[in-house]
Amino acid sequence: MATFDSPFLVQFRCAAWTLPKDLLCVMQFMDGGDLRDYLATHTTTNFQWPEKVVHIQRIAEALVYLHLLNVIHRDIKSRIVLLDSPKGTKVMDFGVSNEDIEATMTVGVGTFR
Repeated sequence: MATFDSPFLVQFRCAAWTLPKDLLCVMQFMDGGDLRDYLATHTTTNFQWPEKVVHIQRIAEALVYLHLLNVIHRDIKSRIVLLDSPKGTKVMDFGVSNEDIEATMTVGVGTFR
């Protein structure tokens, strides 16, 4: 995660252990919140297709970058897409990411409902 260098991924800053089992990761600050909250506060009149397409393109760019590094995110959802006015749309949370070394997509991962 520290070696990722994409304008479409939230940057990793540093890590520290608060307890032997608890790792704290410090990530880039994104002041716009997440996409889920944004969708909850915007309607089709103030969140139109041209803006939606920009967000979709940036999410796709993040996934393409990860796939070029043989990393599969496996948990894309609106809570892990962060927004920021100067920095744009970025993907974060690589807790369930896997390197695509072999075909291991038979096990369920991600958020179940």
